[in-house]
Amino acid sequence: MTTSARSLTVPLLAVQSLAGTRILGVKVSMTFSAVNSVIEFAQKTMDTSDVRIDPELNKEIWARGIKSVPHWKRVKLECKWNDKENAKEKL
Repeated sequence: MTTSARSLTVPLLAVQSLAGTRILGVKVSMTFSAVNSVIEFAQKTMDTSDVRIDPELNKEIWARGIKSVPHWKRVKLECKWNDKENAKEKL
């Protein structure tokens, strides 16, 4: 199983513009939106839909609570090849 890795900085400042907004009558959690933006950033950067977040990264994003999000987060993205025959994607 071969891998390729990149170290990038994920900008999370755009998530703070969601503060106080409501979607279908429910307040949007900034930290939950930050986790989703990390997933979307990784999907666009690595060109794959199968993205998994390390629990340590999740803890670092949630460390400040539900309302306070870090402005930037340095992450290491790894792309692992999937050797299974019935896999949807090879990356």
